[in-house]
Amino acid sequence: MSLCEKRYQLWITNAFDRPFEIDQSWYFDCEQEEIISLDPHEAIDFYQQLFTYAKKDLAPFSVGQIANGLSYLLFNNAGNDMYLVINEGFDDLKMRDLIRAIPTLYQDIFYRLCRSNTEQDQQSIAENCRIQRERLEHVCIMWWDEDIWIYFLQQRYPDQFTEDFAQMFESVLVLPHHTTQYSALHGLGHFHLESKQAAKRVESIVGAALQKNQIIASLIDYAASAKIGSVQ
Repeated sequence: MSLCEKRYQLWITNAFDRPFEIDQSWYFDCEQEEIISLDPHEAIDFYQQLFTYAKKDLAPFSVGQIANGLSYLLFNNAGNDMYLVINEGFDDLKMRDLIRAIPTLYQDIFYRLCRSNTEQDQQSIAENCRIQRERLEHVCIMWWDEDIWIYFLQQRYPDQFTEDFAQMFESVLVLPHHTTQYSALHGLGHFHLESKQAAKRVESIVGAALQKNQIIASLIDYAASAKIGSVQ
């Protein structure tokens, strides 16, 4: 195993190999220390690898551990690694590869795990398992409330990655599950506000999905709000 691979595994361990606590996430526990610090070039490579190979790399962990680890890596009120990706001036190809890897994370983690849980007999799911699933659903839906992923990228690279974001959201939107569609619509609604170019792409993507009856019935009204950039 190369030094880079060892550091990636240590990064995964730091974020995910933590006890799942119902009442508090590990990164808010002052007794839980971070065990690795990254440089920006490691960060963008590690995020892309995680998004691309999450199904394999996160297989050893519970749904709750995955939810908390992703919170730490995606939400700027939990961890700091994503700032290394956003604030560093990487070449277009690296940023595009990162954005284009996001649908794979949705497919292999959010869609697969949220769907597998909701297809069970709900009465058979233990309380702890239900809470873990709900924690993962929250991460999925609220990812795009984290301004750092859309706002800061758009501010740093105005309209440079608009089409990449649009295609990413379009890929996620067609996954036939409430949680992943809600997340995509949430992101599209925020993305609509970033530029005129983004707004046109959002209106086109959501309009086409509605016309093709690809939106789950319970989300049709929310889709209409996302189409005009009015989401919470």
